[in-house]
Amino acid sequence: MHGNPPFFIMVSYVGRIGLRSPGTPGFSVLHTQIVSSATIRISAGKLTFSTSSNGPDMKIFKRILLTLGILVVLVILIGFLLPREVSVSRTAVITAPQWQVFTPVADLTQWNQWAKWNMVDPEMKIEWGAVKMGEGASYSWKSEHPNVGNGAMTISEVKGIDKLVMDMEWEGQTGATSSFVLTQVPEGTGVTWSINMDMGPGPIGRWMGLLMDQWVGADFEEGLNNLDKYVNASPAPMEVRQVQVPAKHALYMKTEADPNQLSEALAVCYGKIMAYIQGDEVEATGAPFAQYEFKENGMVEITAGLPINEVAEGTAEVGYIQLAACEALKANYYGAYGGVNVAYDYLSEEMKKMGAAYMNTSGPMGWEEYITDPGLEADTTKWLTEVYIPIKVRANAELEEVAD
Repeated sequence: MHGNPPFFIMVSYVGRIGLRSPGTPGFSVLHTQIVSSATIRISAGKLTFSTSSNGPDMKIFKRILLTLGILVVLVILIGFLLPREVSVSRTAVITAPQWQVFTPVADLTQWNQWAKWNMVDPEMKIEWGAVKMGEGASYSWKSEHPNVGNGAMTISEVKGIDKLVMDMEWEGQTGATSSFVLTQVPEGTGVTWSINMDMGPGPIGRWMGLLMDQWVGADFEEGLNNLDKYVNASPAPMEVRQVQVPAKHALYMKTEADPNQLSEALAVCYGKIMAYIQGDEVEATGAPFAQYEFKENGMVEITAGLPINEVAEGTAEVGYIQLAACEALKANYYGAYGGVNVAYDYLSEEMKKMGAAYMNTSGPMGWEEYITDPGLEADTTKWLTEVYIPIKVRANAELEEVAD
């Protein structure tokens, strides 16, 4: 293997001599001439000089050059010894329940409301992925702002409402992994926002890594502060009550769909149910509802329905059902539909606290009722979904009756 070739630096020591122009009193010009020169040769880790000297200051000049050369070499060598991986994290306490904090972090459409990076450039162009909340959610951005640039982010892992992991990429740069860890604390929710970055193999990138904590950390601190304000200004996503659900008439339709195509499948079902209602003498009396059952083949079986005022004949495609009265735990969830699973998780935890005596294993499974019409309200933080899980009720239990 061949070694690195010698590296030469030619340096000239320049002197200046003042000359007076003949016939012009007080007028002088500067004439420049090279009076000394030196060549620095760096080879096999050794510094050698060859010089030609016409002045008495050459020794001092040589010492300066030698010192500078040594400093440059030291900076490069130390750069290679600096860590390639850099981690930055900041922690804050947000005065809100963990469920309420989780939603605007997992819902990428809400990042524009609190993340500093998303607020730097109002002209930034965003392209959303097929999934906008939870695992698999993604978006890419394009910006001419030097502090934003172009890039993409994908939520690669979600553990309940305790942790989210995101893969981040920037055009022309190495990627990074970011995460949020949420924990319950007496004051509310502790949030730790972290990022791990690869600064590359070169010494310059590694020296830059020493500044990442200061640069990125400041953005994290501002973002967490914005998140606290945003969460506390938004409607609480979870309110749980024990309720009595009355019996009701309903029209329903069953179908199977890919988990990423649930909204489209529901739109088809509700469209056909409404078409039946318009052709019959029945009336819709409440919000649309849906039940979901995940199948072994990865598909989701959907039962979509609408409550109506009386018995209906139905068709082979749109059926009629008499829903029995039951007792249930009800959670009011505010947010995009993709995050409604946190309501089921929350209700399940409440069920565990209540004990097995309350668990209803023979009645209907849980269902959702969509109170807010997305066509009339664009702000996803104001979308209300009521989630129900049937329970058994002990004697003398006090229940709130849900209006039919």
